[in-house]
Order: sequence, then C-alpha cells, then structure tokens
Amino acid sequence: MSVARKKKGEIKVTIVKDMRDYSEDPFFKKKAESAKEFLKKHPLPESSKKK
Repeated sequence: MSVARKKKGEIKVTIVKDMRDYSEDPFFKKKAESAKEFLKKHPLPESSKKK
C-alpha cells in the first residue's frame, strides 16, 4: 500500500508501508560509518550547521 501526500508548493512524496527496512543492512551500515568518519575529518563550515 502506498500513500501520496502533497501540499501546496511542496514536492510529492510517496510512502510505502510494506517497504523493506534497510537500517540494519551491512552495506548501508558501512556507508553510514564511512560518511561519519569523512565528516569528522572534513567538518561542515559553521555557517552550514543548524542553529
């Protein structure tokens, strides 16, 4: 089952409730760790961070 939601001026997003959860997949865990390490070595400028 999918649900599409759209408000005025926003991008259409489709939500699929029976989609597989990839949060524990080893490939994606490795990519997330790699991204965290990269951001530790090369942090974002202060002007780009949320306040």
